[in-house]
Amino acid sequence: MMRRGHIPELDGVRGLACLLVIFLHVVVAPLPLFPGSWFDLARFRVQPFLNGGVDLFFILSGFLISGILMDSRTSPSYFRSFWLARTSRIFPVYYLMIVFSIVMNWVNANYPSVTAHLVGHATLSVWYYVGFVQNFALALLPGGRASLGVTWSLAIEEQFYLVLPFLVFLLRRQALVALAIGIIVATPVIRGWVVQNVSWNAGYIFTVCRLDALMMGFLIACIVRSERALEIARRAQRGLNWLALVLIALQLGDFWGTVGQIWERGGNSKVALILICAQYPLINLAMACLLLNVFTREAGPFRWLLKTKILMTAGMISYGAYMYHQVFNYALWGWLYGHEPKSMGLAQAYVPVLVLALTAIVALLSHQYFEMPVRRWARRTKSPAPPEGLVPSGA
Repeated sequence: MMRRGHIPELDGVRGLACLLVIFLHVVVAPLPLFPGSWFDLARFRVQPFLNGGVDLFFILSGFLISGILMDSRTSPSYFRSFWLARTSRIFPVYYLMIVFSIVMNWVNANYPSVTAHLVGHATLSVWYYVGFVQNFALALLPGGRASLGVTWSLAIEEQFYLVLPFLVFLLRRQALVALAIGIIVATPVIRGWVVQNVSWNAGYIFTVCRLDALMMGFLIACIVRSERALEIARRAQRGLNWLALVLIALQLGDFWGTVGQIWERGGNSKVALILICAQYPLINLAMACLLLNVFTREAGPFRWLLKTKILMTAGMISYGAYMYHQVFNYALWGWLYGHEPKSMGLAQAYVPVLVLALTAIVALLSHQYFEMPVRRWARRTKSPAPPEGLVPSGA
């Protein structure tokens, strides 16, 4: 069975996911475009992996949250303890950023500047963000709020947290496993339909189009809680690692896009669209296969990597870093160069370094003096305590 208590490698997984997203936004996105060049082609093929940092967050969240719920299912304070822990974890920084967005929107309206506009412009009602439904609003309505752009993923997670406790409480584990597998299989088709009938952006940020990653995390939580399933996973891990490497190689070679184009030229655009959309759950599958190494292998290079200081520290401050980094990114570019992050040359290469440094410093201070005091208060408030289970630091 799984180890109990804090598993440091999971902090490393969280740190890796955070760094992938921040690297995409702060380093890759501002690079100049060279249409048709090998550089743009390489960026196009690597970008799904960097975007995959969000999916890795989803997989890890699905694993941790499902595990906590399964371990505390018989607790008399099952719902109260869970939602108190979640709100103390998510709400303080989240609603601080909403207040910041409101203030900066006022500053932008009354004391306009490039920096104030890049950080503070808002054309979507703040109430969508207050209610955690901005992922639907951003896909269906024009506009947004500059400093809250990354929060669409938080909306998906909060919607997941709202429903999953009832499913775990009411359904047998076998039924939940069958439901999770069905959702994972159906996701590429659902995403393809949404892309075709709504928009590509909707296919990226609608909750029903991202449940596959969350449910993969749920399945891993079930595997590590079953001695028989975990033993099967141990025996299959070498093959799963090879599968992950093959899926990564196919993505780097743009296999799914190429095959999709062949089907499209043959007149079957629906199959082409499904194949193109399938690359995202397949990347998720590769990440899930690699994540299993934490529980099936006693040692190895992947586990060593996850326990490195930089990934574990990044994991510890990942929530604040994720929420704050785009504010510093846009503010510094606006202040120093008068435009959004783009067309970065060698002379501007220091800007990402400043953004990363400021993000790390503020995220560390936020974690130490803002987030952790609230979470310690929530732990003291929970009563009675849930049964001992897998509750890693920062879950």
